[in-house]
Parts: sequence; C-alpha cells; structure tokens
Amino acid sequence: NDIAIEQLKNNEKEIIIGTTIIVILTGITLIFLFEIYRKNRKKQIDMLTQYVEKVSQKQYILDIDECSEDELNKLKNELYKITVMLKEEAENSKKQKEALADSVSDISHQLKTPLTSIINYVDLLKKEDIANEKANEYINILDNKSQRLKKLTEDLIEASKVSTGNVSLNLEKINIVELIKQAIGEFEDKFQNKNLQIIVNCNENEININADSRYMYRIVENLFSNIYKYALEN
Repeated sequence: NDIAIEQLKNNEKEIIIGTTIIVILTGITLIFLFEIYRKNRKKQIDMLTQYVEKVSQKQYILDIDECSEDELNKLKNELYKITVMLKEEAENSKKQKEALADSVSDISHQLKTPLTSIINYVDLLKKEDIANEKANEYINILDNKSQRLKKLTEDLIEASKVSTGNVSLNLEKINIVELIKQAIGEFEDKFQNKNLQIIVNCNENEININADSRYMYRIVENLFSNIYKYALEN
C-alpha cells in the first residue's frame, strides 16, 4: 500500500510538472504569435499611414499592398476609392484652369493690338499743339485710362500664367527696404490727397532677400494700390 501511494504521488507530480510545462510553452507560443501579429498589424497600419500622407501631398498613387486583416482591407478599399476620386477631381480642375488660362490669355492678346494703337494715337495727340484746354483734359484722361487698361491686360496675362504654373522666376538678391521706398515714392502724392500718412517702422537701410524683383515690386505696388482705393480718408 505504501508503495502504491508513493507511486500515485510521483504520478501526480509528473502530471503537475507536465501540465505546468505545457501551460508555459503554450503561453510563450501565444506571446510569440501575438508579437508577430502586432508587428504585422503595425507594419500594415504604417503603410496605410504613409499612403494617406502621400495623398494629402497630392501624390495620387493608386497602389496599396494587400492587407491580410479584414478591417484593414476595408480601410484600404475606402482609401483607394477616395484616391481615385481625388485624382479625377485634380485632373478636371487642372484642365479647367488650363482652359480658363488659355481663354484669358487669348482675350488679353486680342485686346493688346487695338490698345497699342490707342496708346500710340494718344501719344501723337499729346505732341500736337492743341490750344483747347478741354481737349487736352480729355487727352490726358484717355492717356491715363489707356495706360490703366494696358496694365490690367498685362495683369491678366500674368494671372493666366500663374494659374497654370507657367511662371519663370528670376531669383536674385534684392533690398526689400529700397523696393518699399520706391513704392512709397510712387504713391506718396496719392496718399497725401487722401490725408493718409505712411509710417515705416524699420531702422535698417538694407534687408536683402532672394526674390524676383519685378514680381516683388508688383506685390508691394498692389498692396499700396488697394490701400489707396479702400482706405478711409484721414
């Protein structure tokens, strides 16, 4: 009897040890499988995140690797649909901009020919010795309006180029302080007529930037022009 009892105890110990080993091995296996699952899932989510970032930067690449997870497959399919839609909208928008730019450019060029003739005839009239003050006043008005129309026509052509990205910039080092002073000199009389005071809070005589001097001056000029047009007097 004692031997049988001892044998049962040994068997129980072996069963407990075996069960413990199986539980430990099962736990290690589950942890290992979960880690593999987690890494694969993270890799797939990172891939989708990178894809979304590219789409946000308007890189409509229609290529997503297959995801093994059902929920990620659904997300992938939705992202693909959104990408297709955004790509089509971007292409249509580009075509519309190009068509509009072509129309604007064509109209502007058609205006330039008769406008140039008007400006030339106005210049001829200004050279004539016309005694009639009223006629001279009309000639000056016609000169101002024709020059204004010429500038608007040139602005339309430039705007059409900008909208399609067909603008070549001549970047160079320019003194922005000097450029602003030039614009102030051009608008100073106009501002005085409306009792507008220009206050410059800059102690530097030279601040250099890299920019296209022609376009930068037009930006400043447009800002001053809008101030003159829409600012209240005094």
